[in-house]
Amino acid sequence: MRPVVFDFLTNSCNIIKKNSNNNDTIFYNFIGNIILPEWRKLT
Repeated sequence: MRPVVFDFLTNSCNIIKKNSNNNDTIFYNFIGNIILPEWRKLT
């Protein structure tokens, strides 16, 4: 599962950076607080 999560994070980060560098902090907070805990529940 970890490689899948890593690829998802990498691709999403690239998309966010293309749109606006100012969104990086918000995006990382979103991933860390919402998506990663949900992934842990699924594993």
